[in-house]
Amino acid sequence: MSAPASISRPAPASASPAEGRRPGRPGWRSRKTRVALSLLALAAVGLGGWLALRPDPLIRAARAAYRARDYRSALIAARARLDRRPDDTDAALLAARCLAKLGRWQQADELYRRAGSLGLDDANDHAYGLVRAGDLPRAFEAYERLLDRWPDDVLALKRQAALLISKADWKRVRRISERLIAIPGGRVAGRTLAGIGFHSTRHAEEAVAAFEEVLRLDPELKEMPLPQRVFWGHLALDLIALGRSSDARAHLERALAREDDAGLRELLGVTFEKEGRMDEAERCWRESLARDPNNADTLLDLGRQEVASRRIDEAIGHLERAAELSPESIDPVYNLSRAYRFKGDLDRARRYEARAEELRRAHPRQGGMGERPPGLEDPAGRGDGMRDPMR
Repeated sequence: MSAPASISRPAPASASPAEGRRPGRPGWRSRKTRVALSLLALAAVGLGGWLALRPDPLIRAARAAYRARDYRSALIAARARLDRRPDDTDAALLAARCLAKLGRWQQADELYRRAGSLGLDDANDHAYGLVRAGDLPRAFEAYERLLDRWPDDVLALKRQAALLISKADWKRVRRISERLIAIPGGRVAGRTLAGIGFHSTRHAEEAVAAFEEVLRLDPELKEMPLPQRVFWGHLALDLIALGRSSDARAHLERALAREDDAGLRELLGVTFEKEGRMDEAERCWRESLARDPNNADTLLDLGRQEVASRRIDEAIGHLERAAELSPESIDPVYNLSRAYRFKGDLDRARRYEARAEELRRAHPRQGGMGERPPGLEDPAGRGDGMRDPMR
């Protein structure tokens, strides 16, 4: 008996894609949930980023007040933000800028440090604020760090040179002047610094060469960083030391035509004195004294001239005032001893001679370029004697 034939069953049809997405099936619900959750997560991230990037209302108010130059209101808003978020570096930086504008240098220093890494302008302001606060060692270190990052920054180089001038570190001033001369925008400042260094170390010929190069590069002295009266005074003294009185006079007359100045007019009188034109010299000195009755150099000049012409009582009045204004200067005291000898008052003459000898031992003359100090201003009180306002 033959085996029965097997009955074949049709294979079940596989589910179509449409059937797999039919609502009610577990797989469909799982995928839909995952998509929804992903969208919600993306929305949350976007909202968080938007909130993070959106400026705080206090910061917006501080920035608006700062732009309007209302630095006190800007500071109040920035500090309110720091009270809420002490780690907010933007608020710390804005508060530091406000304090710098208000001249509150020590408080600005603390907030600049809290602000972290600074850009060039803020780094310059921070260092300059340390100068104004009188913290010169830290200011010098701040400029060193700044120049490590921005070695060709002309402003920082000038300000660092001013600190070095206050320490009479002329070798390093010379190195900075050479760096500035090599920078296209720093040549005038570099030549000016070179002139200051040579003037202060009594190298008159080199000083004149540097200052004359400044005049060639910047005839109107618009870029030259010294106050103009200081520049003309230094140049005139160096020319006088070289025996070039007429050249010194030409420069002084040019300067005085623009703006009268008691110190420059006194030097103009010296140029006439060097040529033996004493009437013209005395006229200049009297004009200088009328403009500034407390100019010790002018009082000394007149006193010396009056001793020479035997107007002793007038001379004593001028010389005693000069000695009072410049108590460490030898010249008024020495000339007073001469005046009292001419007057016949030997006791007073001897007292002034003894005082002159004390000063001579304490302050020996260095020679070379006259007895006047360089005349630069103290860096801690506008730091460098240079035009250097905060932005």
